Amino acid sequence: MKLDRNQRKELSKIFLNLCQAIFIALIIGRIATPGKITVLAFIFGLIFFIVFLVFGILLSKKEE
Repeated sequence: MKLDRNQRKELSKIFLNLCQAIFIALIIGRIATPGKITVLAFIFGLIFFIVFLVFGILLSKKEE
């Protein structure tokens, strides 16, 4: 599937917003309920955060 410039820009925004939401959920979740979030869930959240961040950055760089 070939994306045009506007589609890449919007998809980049979506990935970066998802990245932001995951980061906020991880930080607030650890502060609000430290016992309820396991280390494994925190690590998976961190991995998803990094993956969405990389995709968002790559898509935004590609548009230039």
